[in-house]
Amino acid sequence: MKIVIDSMYRFIGVSWDIQGRIRKEHTFFNQDDEEISLWRQEGDELIVPRGDFLQNNLDLFEGAIVVDGRVDVPAEFQLLNNITLRDYQEEVLQKVEEERRSIGIIQLPTGAGKTITALELIRRKGQRAIILTHSRELMRQWQDEIKKLMNIEAGTIGGSVWCEGEQVTIAMLQTLFRLPEKLQELVGGYGLVLVEEAHHVGEAETYNEVLNQFPALYRFGITATPFKRSGLDILIHRHVGPIIAEVSPSVVEQEKGILPITVKVLNSGFEPYAGSWTEYITQLTEDPARNNLIVQTAKRAAESHPTLILSDRVAHVERLAEMLGGEVIVIHGELRAKVRRERMEQIHQSRLVVATSGTLGEGVDLPEMGVLVMASPISSKIKLLQAVGRVIRPAPGKLRGYVADIHDDCGFSGASLRNRLGVYRERGFQVVR
Repeated sequence: MKIVIDSMYRFIGVSWDIQGRIRKEHTFFNQDDEEISLWRQEGDELIVPRGDFLQNNLDLFEGAIVVDGRVDVPAEFQLLNNITLRDYQEEVLQKVEEERRSIGIIQLPTGAGKTITALELIRRKGQRAIILTHSRELMRQWQDEIKKLMNIEAGTIGGSVWCEGEQVTIAMLQTLFRLPEKLQELVGGYGLVLVEEAHHVGEAETYNEVLNQFPALYRFGITATPFKRSGLDILIHRHVGPIIAEVSPSVVEQEKGILPITVKVLNSGFEPYAGSWTEYITQLTEDPARNNLIVQTAKRAAESHPTLILSDRVAHVERLAEMLGGEVIVIHGELRAKVRRERMEQIHQSRLVVATSGTLGEGVDLPEMGVLVMASPISSKIKLLQAVGRVIRPAPGKLRGYVADIHDDCGFSGASLRNRLGVYRERGFQVVR
């Protein structure tokens, strides 16, 4: 019996019983009862992702010959500039080191200093690293932070740009997925892979296909929310590994890393006649009275706090921006890349921003924002916490973050609100109705 460890786990010469066990633990069903199979057979090799399975089942492979095909690519880094790690950040890094972890997920809530922790992890491991992300905004944010904290120019791969860095590269998964031949040329050149926003792993073919090409010595994921609405958390663990370190929001709040949140539930009075969620969302984006409530709420809030309005629909964003008038920053995915980049730079000085959830709902650092107005309802726990995360970070003179949660008079809205209230209670947010 032999196990080859490279970009995957490759089991050779194992018994039929163990083969059955491997297949069973890599076969799942989603909410639609569709089969998700993570294993494949190639000749006498049974191949599965390099996640938590082997560690969880070492007793099955006692006496096996292990061939280590992982790639070790040393790199040197200076100490991070002007950074003193918070106690919980140091504890996370020490735990990874003491337990000799080479794979796994680090869970840090929004505001916990995810970027600093990740870059210090890369520095301590001393490996040429590639950071996998899924948006241009996040790629640029990583590039800026790496230059500021590590004094190096990170390479970037995204769109029409393919420029690898000497020590660190940030790559958009979509670009790597689209260019498989070029991907094969680079995968052997990195000793550490970091999956940013790792909760996406397992739900998108791009993440899985790209990640499973890298034979890097280290494979880590970092996220605020390593769970899936479908309940298939195990897909994340099968690809990236178990949660190896986590920090609770209360610990971060105690160290002033995040602020307390107050949620105000606003009843819109809007009564849609919708037979589906999609129809409901379409109707609410077009309702004048509801949109006026959003606009007036945002205008009042912006008098005292920089305010962010998030909606799921581009047309809704444009309609609200037109109603707001004045100096409002508008950001959505249909803008040209240059325009979007310019507006992203203007956000930090703006009092009022209206954007789609897809562009600003996840990952982007906006510590100046004090108020979030949810123009579209959010049912997903992951997306809700990401949205609230835009106003939870501390900034000079900012003592608390505020959320305006709009409730409509229909069953779809009521069910969605109940989901959100459960999350608010779980996170200890103050709710005012």
